Amino acid sequence: MPKTAKNLILNDWNDKPVDFFKFQEKNHLILIFYRGYWCNICRAQLDEFNKNLDKTKAKIIAISGDEPLYASLLSTHLGAKFPILPDPELKSFKIYELDIPDDKKDILPAIFIVSPKHEIIYKNISENPEKRPDLSKILAQIP
Repeated sequence: MPKTAKNLILNDWNDKPVDFFKFQEKNHLILIFYRGYWCNICRAQLDEFNKNLDKTKAKIIAISGDEPLYASLLSTHLGAKFPILPDPELKSFKIYELDIPDDKKDILPAIFIVSPKHEIIYKNISENPEKRPDLSKILAQIP
């Protein structure tokens, strides 16, 4: 895992670029790497973050290997208050040194918290995609 977060620019589902560090401003940034639109557990987790956004004290970006259409559908379905970005080439997964299996459906979900100084202060990769850390445990990592 890199100790310093790397900036990335990915296009959202409307093909507008999202620069991670510009979006982050002077806040903590929670990066959520989720398995895809098809994953019910991922959708539930993103919905929980969305409903509790005011409690996070951070900005959030969610990323999957989905095509833009599926990122759009999920964003609309959730009424997402944060960017849900498609990354079909898995560029962000490679930069954050996440394992890339042969089948995208086998991607393990991961969460990183990046400090305002762009240091990675928390990382969780769920080896069992059905078991995720509680939102309260994640948010407790943000000072």
